[in-house]
Amino acid sequence: MPRTCTADSATARHGARGAHGIWAALCVGSVLAGCTGDELVEHAAVDDESVADTEAASPCAEASSEARSLYWQVWEQLDASYPYFDYKDIDWAALGAECEAHVCLEGAGYNAFVGDAMECLLSPLADYHVAILDRRGFGYQYGVPRGAPNSDEALTASLLDPGSASETTYTLSGTLMEGRFGYIRVDTWNRSALDGIDVGGLVDEVGNVNGIVVDARSNGGGDPYLAAELAGRFTSDAATAYAYYQTRIARDDDPYTYELTDPAPFTLRESAVSAVPFDGKVAVLLGANCASACENFAAMFDTVVPASRSFGATTRGASGWPDAYTLDDGKTVLYASTVFTTLADSGLPIEWCGVPPDQFTEFIGDGRDEVLEAATAWLMAD
Repeated sequence: MPRTCTADSATARHGARGAHGIWAALCVGSVLAGCTGDELVEHAAVDDESVADTEAASPCAEASSEARSLYWQVWEQLDASYPYFDYKDIDWAALGAECEAHVCLEGAGYNAFVGDAMECLLSPLADYHVAILDRRGFGYQYGVPRGAPNSDEALTASLLDPGSASETTYTLSGTLMEGRFGYIRVDTWNRSALDGIDVGGLVDEVGNVNGIVVDARSNGGGDPYLAAELAGRFTSDAATAYAYYQTRIARDDDPYTYELTDPAPFTLRESAVSAVPFDGKVAVLLGANCASACENFAAMFDTVVPASRSFGATTRGASGWPDAYTLDDGKTVLYASTVFTTLADSGLPIEWCGVPPDQFTEFIGDGRDEVLEAATAWLMAD
Protein backbone atom coordinates (compact mmCIF):
# COMPACT_ATOMS: atom_id res chain seq x y z
CA MET A 1 0.00 0.00 0.00
CA PRO A 2 1.20 3.60 -0.42
CA ARG A 3 3.26 4.81 2.50
CA THR A 4 2.66 8.38 3.61
CA CYS A 5 4.25 10.35 6.40
CA THR A 6 5.03 14.05 6.55
CA ALA A 7 7.03 16.07 9.03
CA ASP A 8 3.76 17.51 10.32
CA SER A 9 2.09 14.15 10.81
CA ALA A 10 5.20 12.81 12.54
CA THR A 11 5.19 15.85 14.83
CA ALA A 12 1.56 15.23 15.69
CA ARG A 13 2.48 11.75 16.90
CA HIS A 14 5.49 12.87 18.92
CA GLY A 15 4.62 16.35 20.18
CA ALA A 16 5.41 19.82 18.99
CA ARG A 17 8.99 20.42 17.93
CA GLY A 18 10.90 22.15 20.67
CA ALA A 19 8.35 21.34 23.36
CA HIS A 20 9.86 20.17 26.62
CA GLY A 21 8.42 16.84 27.62
CA ILE A 22 8.29 15.14 30.99
CA TRP A 23 11.31 13.17 32.07
CA ALA A 24 10.69 9.89 33.83
CA ALA A 25 12.91 7.47 35.71
CA LEU A 26 12.93 3.96 34.32
CA CYS A 27 14.46 0.75 35.62
CA VAL A 28 17.94 0.38 34.20
CA GLY A 29 17.06 -2.77 32.27
CA SER A 30 14.42 -1.00 30.20
CA VAL A 31 16.32 2.12 29.17
CA LEU A 32 17.20 0.69 25.77
CA ALA A 33 16.05 -2.83 25.22
CA GLY A 34 16.83 2.94 15.57
CA CYS A 35 8.84 12.62 6.92
CA THR A 36 9.05 13.05 3.25
CA GLY A 37 12.08 11.00 2.44
CA ASP A 38 13.92 13.89 0.81
CA GLU A 39 14.99 15.63 3.99
CA LEU A 40 18.32 13.83 4.30
CA VAL A 41 20.36 17.01 4.61
CA GLU A 42 23.59 17.70 6.42
CA HIS A 43 23.84 19.36 9.80
CA ALA A 44 26.70 21.79 10.35
CA ALA A 45 28.19 21.15 13.76
CA VAL A 46 29.54 23.97 15.89
CA ASP A 47 33.33 23.91 16.03
CA ASP A 48 35.32 24.08 19.26
CA GLU A 49 35.82 27.83 19.02
CA SER A 50 32.10 28.36 18.46
CA VAL A 51 31.32 26.19 21.48
CA ALA A 52 33.64 28.34 23.54
CA ASP A 53 32.02 31.49 22.19
CA THR A 54 28.55 30.14 22.97
CA GLU A 55 29.53 29.28 26.52
CA ALA A 56 31.30 32.62 27.03
CA ALA A 57 28.23 34.52 25.86
CA SER A 58 25.86 32.57 28.10
CA PRO A 59 24.34 34.06 31.28
CA CYS A 60 26.44 31.72 33.39
CA ALA A 61 29.79 32.14 31.66
CA GLU A 62 31.53 32.47 35.01
CA ALA A 63 29.86 29.43 36.50
CA SER A 64 32.02 26.37 36.93
CA SER A 65 30.49 23.14 38.09
CA GLU A 66 30.47 19.43 37.38
CA ALA A 67 26.84 19.71 36.27
CA ARG A 68 27.70 22.35 33.66
CA SER A 69 30.67 20.32 32.43
CA LEU A 70 28.55 17.19 32.02
CA TYR A 71 25.87 19.22 30.30
CA TRP A 72 28.26 20.46 27.60
CA GLN A 73 29.72 16.98 27.15
CA VAL A 74 26.26 15.71 26.23
CA TRP A 75 25.67 18.68 23.93
CA GLU A 76 29.00 18.26 22.12
CA GLN A 77 28.67 14.49 21.68
CA LEU A 78 25.23 14.83 20.11
CA ASP A 79 26.43 17.80 18.04
CA ALA A 80 29.06 15.54 16.47
CA SER A 81 27.00 12.40 15.88
CA TYR A 82 23.22 12.86 16.14
CA PRO A 83 21.71 12.50 12.63
CA TYR A 84 18.22 13.98 13.04
CA PHE A 85 18.62 17.70 13.89
CA ASP A 86 17.57 18.98 10.48
CA TYR A 87 14.86 16.37 10.04
CA LYS A 88 13.37 17.39 13.41
CA ASP A 89 13.88 21.11 12.73
CA ILE A 90 16.02 21.69 15.82
CA ASP A 91 18.45 24.59 16.22
CA TRP A 92 20.90 22.69 18.40
CA ALA A 93 23.19 25.64 19.17
CA ALA A 94 20.28 27.81 20.30
CA LEU A 95 18.78 24.99 22.35
CA GLY A 96 22.12 24.36 24.04
CA ALA A 97 22.42 28.01 25.07
CA GLU A 98 18.83 28.12 26.30
CA CYS A 99 18.89 24.96 28.39
CA GLU A 100 22.27 25.64 30.01
CA ALA A 101 20.50 27.95 32.48
CA HIS A 102 19.32 24.88 34.41
CA VAL A 103 22.89 24.02 35.45
CA CYS A 104 23.82 27.63 36.24
CA LEU A 105 21.31 28.26 38.98
CA GLU A 106 22.76 28.69 42.46
CA GLY A 107 23.16 25.29 44.03
CA ALA A 108 22.49 23.42 40.79
CA GLY A 109 24.15 20.04 40.98
CA TYR A 110 23.99 16.59 39.49
CA ASN A 111 20.22 16.25 39.94
CA ALA A 112 19.68 19.50 38.04
CA PHE A 113 21.84 18.15 35.22
CA VAL A 114 20.07 14.80 34.86
CA GLY A 115 16.66 16.35 35.54
CA ASP A 116 15.68 19.82 34.35
CA ALA A 117 18.71 20.43 32.11
CA MET A 118 18.44 17.16 30.21
CA GLU A 119 14.66 17.46 30.04
CA CYS A 120 15.08 20.85 28.37
CA LEU A 121 17.85 19.72 26.02
CA LEU A 122 16.73 16.23 25.06
CA SER A 123 12.92 16.34 25.14
CA PRO A 124 12.70 18.16 21.78
CA LEU A 125 14.50 15.20 20.20
CA ALA A 126 11.64 12.92 21.34
CA ASP A 127 13.98 10.04 20.62
CA TYR A 128 13.39 6.55 22.03
CA HIS A 129 17.14 5.91 21.86
CA VAL A 130 18.44 9.06 23.53
CA ALA A 131 18.76 8.42 27.25
CA ILE A 132 20.90 9.04 30.31
CA LEU A 133 22.04 6.29 32.65
CA ASP A 134 23.02 8.12 35.81
CA ARG A 135 25.75 7.28 38.31
CA ARG A 136 23.20 5.57 40.57
CA GLY A 137 22.15 3.15 37.87
CA PHE A 138 18.82 4.81 37.02
CA GLY A 139 17.86 5.39 33.39
CA TYR A 140 16.00 8.40 32.00
CA GLN A 141 14.27 9.02 28.69
CA TYR A 142 13.04 12.46 27.75
CA GLY A 143 10.03 13.58 25.71
CA VAL A 144 9.24 10.06 24.51
CA PRO A 145 5.52 9.26 24.17
CA ARG A 146 4.26 5.93 25.38
CA GLY A 147 2.93 3.56 22.74
CA ALA A 148 -0.72 2.61 22.98
CA PRO A 149 -0.92 -1.19 23.27
CA ASN A 150 -2.98 -2.99 20.66
CA SER A 151 -2.80 -6.47 22.07
CA ASP A 152 -3.69 -8.52 25.13
CA GLU A 153 -1.13 -11.27 25.42
CA ALA A 154 -3.19 -13.42 27.80
CA LEU A 155 -6.21 -13.12 25.53
CA THR A 156 -4.25 -14.03 22.43
CA ALA A 157 -2.65 -17.01 24.15
CA SER A 158 -6.12 -18.26 25.11
CA LEU A 159 -7.10 -18.32 21.43
CA LEU A 160 -4.44 -20.87 20.50
CA ASP A 161 -5.43 -24.47 19.96
CA PRO A 162 -5.65 -26.32 23.31
CA GLY A 163 -2.37 -27.99 24.19
CA SER A 164 -0.44 -26.42 21.30
CA ALA A 165 1.30 -23.61 23.15
CA SER A 166 5.04 -23.63 23.81
CA GLU A 167 6.07 -20.66 25.95
CA THR A 168 9.19 -19.07 27.37
CA THR A 169 9.56 -15.73 29.14
CA TYR A 170 9.78 -13.83 25.84
CA THR A 171 8.36 -16.18 23.21
CA LEU A 172 5.12 -18.04 22.50
CA SER A 173 4.38 -20.46 19.69
CA GLY A 174 1.42 -22.66 18.92
CA THR A 175 -1.28 -23.30 16.36
CA LEU A 176 -4.63 -21.76 15.44
CA MET A 177 -7.85 -23.09 13.94
CA GLU A 178 -7.24 -26.77 14.66
CA GLY A 179 -3.68 -26.76 13.43
CA ARG A 180 -4.31 -25.00 10.16
CA PHE A 181 -2.10 -22.02 10.98
CA GLY A 182 0.91 -21.38 13.17
CA TYR A 183 1.35 -18.54 15.64
CA ILE A 184 4.71 -17.09 16.75
CA ARG A 185 5.22 -14.22 19.18
CA VAL A 186 8.61 -12.78 20.17
CA ASP A 187 8.57 -9.92 22.69
CA THR A 188 12.18 -8.76 22.38
CA TRP A 189 15.23 -9.02 20.17
CA ASN A 190 17.59 -8.66 23.12
CA ARG A 191 20.20 -11.41 22.81
CA SER A 192 20.63 -11.86 26.56
CA ALA A 193 16.89 -12.27 27.08
CA LEU A 194 16.71 -14.83 24.25
CA ASP A 195 19.88 -16.68 25.23
CA GLY A 196 19.52 -20.35 24.35
CA ILE A 197 16.46 -19.81 22.16
CA ASP A 198 16.63 -20.60 18.45
CA VAL A 199 14.27 -17.91 17.16
CA GLY A 200 14.39 -19.30 13.63
CA GLY A 201 13.47 -22.68 15.06
CA LEU A 202 10.12 -21.30 16.23
CA VAL A 203 8.93 -21.88 12.65
CA ASP A 204 9.65 -25.59 13.10
CA GLU A 205 7.82 -25.66 16.44
CA VAL A 206 4.47 -24.80 14.84
CA GLY A 207 4.75 -27.80 12.55
CA ASN A 208 3.31 -28.34 9.09
CA VAL A 209 0.86 -25.47 8.68
CA ASN A 210 -0.69 -23.57 5.77
CA GLY A 211 0.25 -20.12 7.04
CA ILE A 212 1.85 -18.41 10.01
CA VAL A 213 0.99 -15.39 12.16
CA VAL A 214 4.09 -13.55 13.44
CA ASP A 215 3.06 -11.28 16.32
CA ALA A 216 5.50 -8.39 16.89
CA ARG A 217 3.08 -6.01 18.62
CA SER A 218 4.87 -6.12 22.00
CA ASN A 219 8.46 -6.33 20.78
CA GLY A 220 10.51 -3.39 22.08
CA GLY A 221 13.59 -4.09 19.97
CA GLY A 222 17.16 -5.25 20.52
CA ASP A 223 19.44 -6.76 17.87
CA PRO A 224 18.18 -6.54 14.27
CA TYR A 225 20.55 -9.31 13.24
CA LEU A 226 18.81 -11.64 15.69
CA ALA A 227 15.45 -10.50 14.29
CA ALA A 228 16.73 -11.45 10.83
CA GLU A 229 17.17 -15.05 11.97
CA LEU A 230 13.39 -15.37 12.21
CA ALA A 231 12.58 -13.23 9.15
CA GLY A 232 15.12 -15.24 7.18
CA ARG A 233 13.05 -18.41 7.59
CA PHE A 234 10.53 -16.86 5.20
CA THR A 235 12.90 -15.77 2.41
CA SER A 236 16.01 -16.71 0.48
CA ASP A 237 16.68 -13.09 -0.53
CA ALA A 238 19.94 -11.74 0.89
CA ALA A 239 20.45 -9.20 -1.90
CA THR A 240 17.45 -6.85 -1.71
CA ALA A 241 17.76 -3.90 0.66
CA TYR A 242 14.98 -3.59 3.22
CA ALA A 243 16.28 -0.21 4.47
CA TYR A 244 19.10 2.29 3.96
CA TYR A 245 21.25 3.93 6.60
CA GLN A 246 23.41 7.04 6.94
CA THR A 247 25.69 8.28 9.71
CA ARG A 248 27.29 11.67 10.30
CA ILE A 249 31.03 12.10 9.77
CA ALA A 250 33.46 14.89 8.89
CA ARG A 251 33.59 14.12 5.17
CA ASP A 252 34.70 17.43 3.64
CA ASP A 253 37.61 19.85 4.11
CA ASP A 254 36.03 21.43 7.18
CA PRO A 255 36.89 19.32 10.25
CA TYR A 256 34.25 21.12 12.31
CA THR A 257 31.22 20.14 10.26
CA TYR A 258 29.62 16.72 10.11
CA GLU A 259 27.68 15.48 7.11
CA LEU A 260 25.50 12.49 6.44
CA THR A 261 27.18 9.70 4.54
CA ASP A 262 25.74 8.39 1.30
CA PRO A 263 22.94 5.84 1.90
CA ALA A 264 24.12 2.27 2.34
CA PRO A 265 21.82 -0.77 2.24
CA PHE A 266 20.64 -2.99 5.04
CA THR A 267 20.13 -6.53 3.75
CA LEU A 268 19.63 -9.87 5.42
CA ARG A 269 22.87 -11.77 5.88
CA GLU A 270 23.45 -14.86 3.77
CA SER A 271 23.66 -16.88 6.98
CA ALA A 272 20.17 -15.74 8.02
CA VAL A 273 18.15 -16.60 4.90
CA SER A 274 16.83 -20.06 4.03
CA ALA A 275 17.61 -22.22 1.04
CA VAL A 276 14.06 -23.55 1.33
CA PRO A 277 11.96 -20.86 3.03
CA PHE A 278 8.48 -21.40 4.42
CA ASP A 279 6.20 -21.39 1.37
CA GLY A 280 2.89 -20.33 2.93
CA LYS A 281 1.41 -16.93 3.64
CA VAL A 282 2.73 -14.91 6.59
CA ALA A 283 0.65 -12.40 8.53
CA VAL A 284 2.70 -9.93 10.60
CA LEU A 285 1.03 -8.12 13.51
CA LEU A 286 2.33 -4.61 14.29
CA GLY A 287 1.62 -1.84 16.79
CA ALA A 288 3.04 1.20 18.54
CA ASN A 289 5.00 -0.93 21.01
CA CYS A 290 6.98 -2.49 18.16
CA ALA A 291 10.10 -0.32 18.27
CA SER A 292 13.68 -0.10 17.09
CA ALA A 293 14.93 -3.49 15.85
CA CYS A 294 11.31 -4.62 15.71
CA GLU A 295 10.75 -1.93 13.07
CA ASN A 296 13.67 -3.28 11.06
CA PHE A 297 12.00 -6.67 11.43
CA ALA A 298 8.75 -5.25 10.01
CA ALA A 299 10.66 -3.69 7.13
CA MET A 300 12.24 -7.04 6.30
CA PHE A 301 8.82 -8.59 5.72
CA ASP A 302 7.69 -5.54 3.73
CA THR A 303 10.46 -5.95 1.18
CA VAL A 304 11.91 -9.47 1.07
CA VAL A 305 8.94 -11.68 2.05
CA PRO A 306 6.47 -11.22 -0.81
CA ALA A 307 3.93 -13.64 0.65
CA SER A 308 3.48 -11.50 3.75
CA ARG A 309 0.91 -8.89 4.80
CA SER A 310 0.93 -6.78 7.96
CA PHE A 311 -1.98 -5.87 10.22
CA GLY A 312 -2.59 -3.61 13.20
CA ALA A 313 -1.14 -0.15 13.79
CA THR A 314 1.94 1.84 12.83
CA THR A 315 5.08 0.98 14.75
CA ARG A 316 6.73 3.30 17.30
CA GLY A 317 8.91 5.33 14.92
CA ALA A 318 12.19 4.78 16.78
CA SER A 319 14.99 4.26 14.31
CA GLY A 320 17.56 2.71 16.63
CA TRP A 321 21.26 1.83 16.46
CA PRO A 322 22.31 3.78 19.59
CA ASP A 323 25.88 4.13 20.81
CA ALA A 324 26.93 4.57 24.43
CA TYR A 325 29.27 7.32 25.62
CA THR A 326 30.67 7.48 29.15
CA LEU A 327 30.98 11.05 30.41
CA ASP A 328 34.02 12.41 32.23
CA ASP A 329 32.73 11.49 35.69
CA GLY A 330 33.34 7.88 34.65
CA LYS A 331 29.84 6.76 35.65
CA THR A 332 27.21 8.69 33.71
CA VAL A 333 26.40 7.21 30.30
CA LEU A 334 24.74 8.92 27.35
CA TYR A 335 22.91 6.67 24.89
CA ALA A 336 22.21 8.28 21.53
CA SER A 337 20.96 7.38 18.07
CA THR A 338 23.70 7.55 15.46
CA VAL A 339 22.05 6.19 12.30
CA PHE A 340 19.50 7.80 9.96
CA THR A 341 17.42 4.91 8.63
CA THR A 342 14.97 5.05 5.73
CA LEU A 343 12.64 2.35 4.48
CA ALA A 344 13.64 0.84 1.15
CA ASP A 345 10.10 0.49 -0.17
CA SER A 346 9.04 4.10 0.45
CA GLY A 347 12.15 6.14 1.22
CA LEU A 348 10.52 7.37 4.43
CA PRO A 349 12.50 7.64 7.68
CA ILE A 350 11.64 5.13 10.38
CA GLU A 351 12.27 7.80 13.03
CA TRP A 352 8.95 9.45 14.00
CA CYS A 353 7.19 7.87 10.98
CA GLY A 354 7.37 4.20 11.90
CA VAL A 355 6.35 1.31 9.67
CA PRO A 356 2.63 1.37 8.85
CA PRO A 357 0.77 -1.90 8.40
CA ASP A 358 -0.66 -2.96 5.06
CA GLN A 359 -4.06 -3.18 6.72
CA PHE A 360 -4.90 -0.87 9.62
CA THR A 361 -6.95 -2.78 12.16
CA GLU A 362 -8.24 -1.30 15.40
CA PHE A 363 -7.78 -3.37 18.55
CA ILE A 364 -10.63 -3.05 21.04
CA GLY A 365 -10.20 -6.20 23.07
CA ASP A 366 -13.07 -7.09 25.35
CA GLY A 367 -12.72 -10.79 24.61
CA ARG A 368 -11.66 -10.38 20.99
CA ASP A 369 -8.35 -9.82 19.24
CA GLU A 370 -9.49 -7.95 16.14
CA VAL A 371 -5.94 -7.73 14.74
CA LEU A 372 -5.45 -11.48 14.94
CA GLU A 373 -8.93 -12.01 13.46
CA ALA A 374 -8.06 -9.84 10.44
CA ALA A 375 -4.81 -11.73 9.97
CA THR A 376 -6.41 -15.18 10.08
CA ALA A 377 -9.19 -14.05 7.71
CA TRP A 378 -6.50 -13.09 5.20
CA LEU A 379 -4.68 -16.38 5.70
CA MET A 380 -7.91 -18.29 5.00
CA ALA A 381 -8.70 -16.34 1.84
CA ASP A 382 -7.61 -17.83 -1.47
